[in-house]
Amino acid sequence: MTLVTDRSSDSVLAGSVTGAQAKFPATQDIQNDLGLGFWQDSAPEIQGIDVTIVVEQRVVHTWSGRFARPWQSVDQRTVFARWLDLYVRMGGHLIIDELSRDIVDDWASEYELTVVTHGAQDLLDCFPVRGTGSDATRPVRRTGVLYLDGVQPHGGGMGTCVMLPGLGEIVSYAALTGRPGVERACEVLLFDAVPGAGLDVFGTTFAPDERRRRAMAVLEEYLPASMSSRYRNAELTDPGATLASDVTPCKRIPVGVLPSGQLILGGGEVVQQTDPGGVQCTNNAVFSALRYAKRIIANEDGVFDRDWMWQTADRSRPKPHSPPFTGRRTA
Repeated sequence: MTLVTDRSSDSVLAGSVTGAQAKFPATQDIQNDLGLGFWQDSAPEIQGIDVTIVVEQRVVHTWSGRFARPWQSVDQRTVFARWLDLYVRMGGHLIIDELSRDIVDDWASEYELTVVTHGAQDLLDCFPVRGTGSDATRPVRRTGVLYLDGVQPHGGGMGTCVMLPGLGEIVSYAALTGRPGVERACEVLLFDAVPGAGLDVFGTTFAPDERRRRAMAVLEEYLPASMSSRYRNAELTDPGATLASDVTPCKRIPVGVLPSGQLILGGGEVVQQTDPGGVQCTNNAVFSALRYAKRIIANEDGVFDRDWMWQTADRSRPKPHSPPFTGRRTA
């Protein structure tokens, strides 16, 4: 098997955060069973969520929900860097290359099966959008994510979600970040903003320090002092500790076609992009990877045609027939 990615582990660690993430217990169980849950004992446990509705800096309603088992959040840079290094140490074939449509088309000709979980926009366009009548065509949210040191802990190991009607949500919880071997606790702060409203202040061109300044100003402007004071001494964990992006939920057909006519199988966020405020994407990606791995291992005849791809990615829809797509290896 060959893994093709556009960044080395060092580049991942030196880059920007990928977003806000938290893994559910079932996802953690999968990682632990595979021997990949390196942070099970060191990552902070998120015991539940305290939800607060705030209007004009006044708390109008609160409630709390405790999880049956705690969630955990580990910086994806930390996770991917360690997993990439482990993959190479175990003898995996790793290639660093661009993930454009034409590059992947060249690679795919050498393999029985090509699975795409990330890539440039021209590669994603090989997977048609599904259900255009219900999919958003413009962003439904604009997000700003910051990883912070110096935040006062919230009581009881709980995360927080502040709902600001007409503006969006502000979510915060403890996480783990840092180079593998020297990880430390931090706080993830997510602004899930209604486009054009008061929380929508994180432009994609702003420097990290400017995003932090804007985040602190938003907290002071919209939250009660008793809530915003937790963050008054907050600093970024590192130069790459911020991210700003648009959120346009999208579902794509999981079987794509490259310009050469070769079929490719989409997984993870390639085929389903959701609002990060619900933290589904990271968990969906793990379950998707596990299902794909089991299906590949069980495929004794080695035929990875369109039917097999549809059955692997989406058991709920009819599977169109196509001739088998054959080769010699899996990427």
